[in-house]
Amino acid sequence: MGLIRRLRHLFGADRSPGESPERILNAYIEASSEALRELSATAKRVQSDGLVIQEKMSAIQAEMKLKREQAEEAAQASNAELARRRLEEVHDRRLIHERLQEDANRNRIFADELLDKQETLSGKIQTAKAIVEQYQTRSRRAASLIAAEEAASDMDAKEALNRLQADAFLAEAKAELERSRPY
Repeated sequence: MGLIRRLRHLFGADRSPGESPERILNAYIEASSEALRELSATAKRVQSDGLVIQEKMSAIQAEMKLKREQAEEAAQASNAELARRRLEEVHDRRLIHERLQEDANRNRIFADELLDKQETLSGKIQTAKAIVEQYQTRSRRAASLIAAEEAASDMDAKEALNRLQADAFLAEAKAELERSRPY
C-alpha cells in the first residue's frame, strides 16, 4: 500500500489494527526525507549547470569583444575582408550567446521550481513531525489517564478490602463475644 493511500486511511476504519498512525507518519517522514535529499541534490546540480552556462556566456562575450576590436583594427588597416570575417564571427557568437541566454533563463526557472518544491516538501515533513509529536503527547496523556483510572480503581479495591477486613474483624469479635457469653 502506498504512503499516500496509507495516510488517507490513517484515520479511517479500513486501517489494519497493527498499523499505528505514528508508524505510518514516521514511514512518510523517512520516505519524504529521502525524496528531499534527492530533490536538494538535483537543485544543486541545476544551479551548478546555471553557473557553467554563465561562465560560457562570459567567455563568449569576451570573445565577441575581442572579435569586434579585431574588426575595427582590420577596418582601420583597410582590410575589409578580414573586418567582414571578424564581424561574421561576432554575429555567430551573438547567436550562440542568445541561445545560451535562453538556456540560462530556462535553467533559472527550473531551479526556482525545484527550490519551491523543496521548500514545500520540507514544510510537509515539518508538519508530519509536528503531528507525530502531537500523537506521542496524546498517547502519553492517554496512558497517564489509564494509569490514574487504574490507581483509582485500585483505591476502590483497597477500600473494599479494608471494609472486608473490618467486617471480618467485627464478625470474629461478635463470634468471640457469643462464645464467651455464659447464657
